[in-house]
Amino acid sequence: MSSADSPPRGTSRESFSSLSAETDRRRAQLEAAMEERRFRLLEAIVGHPRGAPSKAELRWTSELNPATLYRQLSRLEEVGLVERGELAPGERHEGLPYVFYRPTEDGRRLVESTPVFAAVETLEERYTALEKPADVREAERAPRPFDA
Repeated sequence: MSSADSPPRGTSRESFSSLSAETDRRRAQLEAAMEERRFRLLEAIVGHPRGAPSKAELRWTSELNPATLYRQLSRLEEVGLVERGELAPGERHEGLPYVFYRPTEDGRRLVESTPVFAAVETLEERYTALEKPADVREAERAPRPFDA
């Protein structure tokens, strides 16, 4: 093997492969987040005042049909930018949502470090200022599985 084919000095092939896998993971996250619908969803999730909007709130803010919303959220979850949480059956309240999405540390870090995303504080202010229909205001009151 020539020196051009070898990993840099001081690294093992395993650590070089690990670095490559991490780069691939981050690239997949960035590619997923840059698709316009997912970009807007990630902004809405990070900017939500409670940090974990329900599917009902996301459906309203994104104006996506339920099937498209599900696909876009699934992709964000698949690449590790958001996580889904569900209230246990005994913690659910009739008429209120029980499935929520929150950003992972990677998702929050991506939004905070990428200039094309608005500042998190701006996203929260923008979300709070929106005039929302009654069903969305009701969904905002729902307990979250991530609440401490």
